[in-house]
Amino acid sequence: MNIAIIDSDKNFCSHLSQMIKNLYNHELLVYVFDDIVDMENVDQEFKIIFLNADDPKISGLKYSKMNYDKIIVFIADTGKNMKKAFGPNVYAFILKTDDCVEAEVEEVLAMIIEQNYIVLNIHRENKYFFFKDILYVQYIGSNNVAFVYHNQQYIYKGCSLKKMQSLLKNQFIHVDQSTLVNKDKMIHFNGRQLYIDGIRQSFDVSVRNRTKIRKAMFRQ
Repeated sequence: MNIAIIDSDKNFCSHLSQMIKNLYNHELLVYVFDDIVDMENVDQEFKIIFLNADDPKISGLKYSKMNYDKIIVFIADTGKNMKKAFGPNVYAFILKTDDCVEAEVEEVLAMIIEQNYIVLNIHRENKYFFFKDILYVQYIGSNNVAFVYHNQQYIYKGCSLKKMQSLLKNQFIHVDQSTLVNKDKMIHFNGRQLYIDGIRQSFDVSVRNRTKIRKAMFRQ
């Protein structure tokens, strides 16, 4: 999982970067940028961004309000922009001068991961998957499930479909006995086949699940 820090204060960025790596045993990849343009020029996706709230060159407040799909943690030297900063995608406003910065960072990252990610041990390595980017999950037998994430298939061993659904909270819905699809990815249902964003194939929806799919589509 990639995390971006956008701040021109190199000493603080270095400290924050090392702090995050230590908290998660270097499982999280941390990238440091002077401004937003530098981050956007990198061929990496960043869901979580620690963003300076004070520097007018960075325009962090404006960026957060124009990118609600990003998870923002504001960092600042003062609290002057605190009231302006908060929005539905802002999880915290951390002052660099606080004595408990590390505790605040640890708390907010734990909350972000709990609410937005599923952490699975695959090939003896913990991997972080953003719920909303998983397209679908299928039970493939022998207590194993397969799922598609960012156009790549993963297999998670020792897991039933029921357990996987509980790990994914309320984000996925059955199309049949062995398949779950991401509710946010559903784009068309013709009464029998369901189409989801990101793949060309359709899913045959079992009779018992058609009403649930219609209702889920209606609520979108």
